Amino acid sequence: MNEIFNNVKQKLGKAYQDLTFLLECLKEVLIENNATELANHIP
Repeated sequence: MNEIFNNVKQKLGKAYQDLTFLLECLKEVLIENNATELANHIP
């Protein structure tokens, strides 16, 4: 399973990195706005 994930991650390249960055930003905003329960669902 880990190998499949790594292959997908590698093929997506920058798009995967951008998505990861945006999700981290969203999580940070949710936490700052006291929506930690919702933030915990962000991978």
